[in-house]
Amino acid sequence: MNAPFSSILTCSLATASLQVTGYAKSAEGVFDDAGVRVGTRVSFDLDGQVWAASVAELASALAALQAAAATDGADFSITASGATVLEQVLASDCAQAPRVALAYGDSQGPTHQDVRLTVEAVLAADDQAGVISVTETTSTAVNHEGLRTVTIDGTVRVSAGTDLSAAVLARVPARPAGWQQTYSYQVGGSGDAALEGTYQVVQTELVAEFPASGGDRVVDGERTITTALDEHNRQVTTTAYSYVGPYAQDYVEAQHAALRAAGGLLRAEISVTAHKTLTATGRFDVLTARGAGVLELVETVSHARSGPLLREVRYPGTTPLIVAEADPGYAYSQAGRAIGLRAYPQPPAYLFAEANLAEAPQVVFSRPNDQEFETAWAFRFLFPDEQATAFPHDRTGSGGFY
Repeated sequence: MNAPFSSILTCSLATASLQVTGYAKSAEGVFDDAGVRVGTRVSFDLDGQVWAASVAELASALAALQAAAATDGADFSITASGATVLEQVLASDCAQAPRVALAYGDSQGPTHQDVRLTVEAVLAADDQAGVISVTETTSTAVNHEGLRTVTIDGTVRVSAGTDLSAAVLARVPARPAGWQQTYSYQVGGSGDAALEGTYQVVQTELVAEFPASGGDRVVDGERTITTALDEHNRQVTTTAYSYVGPYAQDYVEAQHAALRAAGGLLRAEISVTAHKTLTATGRFDVLTARGAGVLELVETVSHARSGPLLREVRYPGTTPLIVAEADPGYAYSQAGRAIGLRAYPQPPAYLFAEANLAEAPQVVFSRPNDQEFETAWAFRFLFPDEQATAFPHDRTGSGGFY
């Protein structure tokens, strides 16, 4: 069962596990009597929660955690999002096996329990030459947009002659996939024999991963997609990019090329800002066909019948005679046009009986530009009597359009 706040971090101790809400880490050198560094003492103070689906499962999970904490030498690790290992202390790497202290917090319920772990160990290996001590605090939270965040604050102390900037930057983790990472650091002196540097790393969960190619990538920005009907009632999809990073310009220009190749591109605008930062913005308007590929449809139906037709007849020596002709028929016309996206739409079905066509149907194909293909039609019908009213095809009706 997931907690109401499902933490990004998970702690494993032997076979037991818990969710981590935050932890502090410290590391300092261990030296022998001759002043030779022989290892590193590390300690973790960890706050977390154990969650389960039932009371019985919670009791079993806590029993497993208690058993692991009571055993010196249990392997210890903290992972992010269930995969990336952030911290790890293996008994096989220790000069002094890990020792664990377990305490319960005040917050508890039928299916959860707050816990606090303290882990101490001395690592036999020493891969931090010149580093005297490291203290680090890691906390997790959810920001105002509902995205999870991880914040790491740390301090590094090194002996004189050690590259402090390199030692600080070595503490900055690799950016996790699907997360944005920013960091800052400050270095300075601390006494005659030591230097001290501080750093902060902030990781924020992304809704979607930033684009990347090779070693270059986008480090910040957004993509916005808007779909609307323009003044001609055509569906237009606008994609706007605003990206920062080494790959920003390349990515925006690649999207432009892809949209041009795909067709339907109405407008394109690209802006690049350089010097202090490399920022690229792009806005692309693309015609988007609906239904059977039709961008626009206009159709008109009209009908008419003139009154009695009168004809003048003259005979010598008499006044003219006005003669009424036979009653005229009923005339109906169906005309319109449809614009397709890089394809000519088919003309619609007749709205009246084909047998009553008064003349050959007229269908005209034209191509206003490289994207819009137009089909126009005109049909005229004659009937001896009045027909039921017919209405133009609409965008959701029959006729092979939508």
